[in-house]
Amino acid sequence: MKSLILVIVSGPSGVGKTTLARKLADKYNLPLIYKDGLKEILFDDLGIKDRAWSRVLGNTSHSLLNHVSEQLLIAKISHIIEAPFMPEYENERLNKLKEKYNFTPIQIQLGSDRKTIFQRMKNRVKNNERHPGHADKEIGKKDISRLIEEYDSLDIGGVIHKIDTTDFDRVDLTEVFNSLDTYLK
Repeated sequence: MKSLILVIVSGPSGVGKTTLARKLADKYNLPLIYKDGLKEILFDDLGIKDRAWSRVLGNTSHSLLNHVSEQLLIAKISHIIEAPFMPEYENERLNKLKEKYNFTPIQIQLGSDRKTIFQRMKNRVKNNERHPGHADKEIGKKDISRLIEEYDSLDIGGVIHKIDTTDFDRVDLTEVFNSLDTYLK
């Protein structure tokens, strides 16, 4: 019998979280709940305003992600969640869920150097790569510094994979795939 797992893809903006999470969801046929996907639905339904509004909907989308994830855990459905998870906000909540639903966390912590992330964020603005509700054009240097902070892994046990995505073409996911194969096959 397969184990109940929660795959947590985390890291700062611009490191490829959503791209990797989608690959894993496709490969393993797992539901994917990602913060920006929920946030963009909120933008479409509630409207686009400014950077402050984007932050409000970001917080709301994180709450929705947590709610949907717990519903999947209740139903004993392994799944993937993707967002910039911060230990000071998530450790206690996820540890309580882990105790309650007995899942194995598999964390995939993405990172890159600040220069690369900064360039990726500038390219997002230049190329209009994201939903306009994110208000990327309003992001100042102070915001960018906060957005590209390195995130620590969560203190929730399980398996942790740290991946440097500075050069996407050189990222080797063999270890991640082997880890997921152990729990899902």
